[in-house]
Order: sequence, then structure tokens, then C-alpha cells
Amino acid sequence: MKWLEEPLWPPENFDGLAELRRMSGIPIAAGENVYTLMDFERMLAAKAVDFVQPSPAKMGGVTELIKVFPLASVHNIPVMPHSFYDGPGLLAAIHATAALGNRRRHDRVALVRP
Repeated sequence: MKWLEEPLWPPENFDGLAELRRMSGIPIAAGENVYTLMDFERMLAAKAVDFVQPSPAKMGGVTELIKVFPLASVHNIPVMPHSFYDGPGLLAAIHATAALGNRRRHDRVALVRP
């Protein structure tokens, strides 16, 4: 098993995710239902996930999606964008991952300016 995806509800239960991650030893992936950069910051600060999965369709498109990459990089957490199976959300996730997924941390940070 690579990871357990979105194992708790509500999705903003970051403390619960962190506890499940610590106690189970199973890698946790979440973020499909997180809508703001501030909530991704809270999720990562809580050490709630091993993989962060932002959804470009749910968080406001590529502009917001690319902001998650440098934030996750600071926490040394890989980004695995979530997407619906077809349509522009999938294309946005593929494009952002191809552009930002394998760059070094300082390169990614330089791409996103407030």
C-alpha cells in the first residue's frame, strides 16, 4: 500500500490525521477537500500527511495549485495533485506537476511570488 487517502472526515481534522499517521504507521494522503492555502499550511504544520493532494478544480485553478508546491517542499512532503478523471482539472494537475514536481526546493519557491 502506497498510502491511505482521505481516511477521516471532516477533511479539516488535521490533528486527527496526524494522530492516525503517528499511531498506524500507514502513510496518509489528503488535500482533495482542502480549499485554501492557509488550510494547507495548517495541514502541513500539524504533520498530518505524507503526501499532499491539492485539487486544482476545488481550490481555484492552477494559480492556487502552484502555491502548494513550495509550501509542501518546505515540509519535505511530496505533492500528488488530485483530479477528476477528465477535463481541465486533470490537465491542470498534469501540467503543474510536470512543471514543478521534480524541481529543487529553491527553484520552486522562486516560481511563486505573493
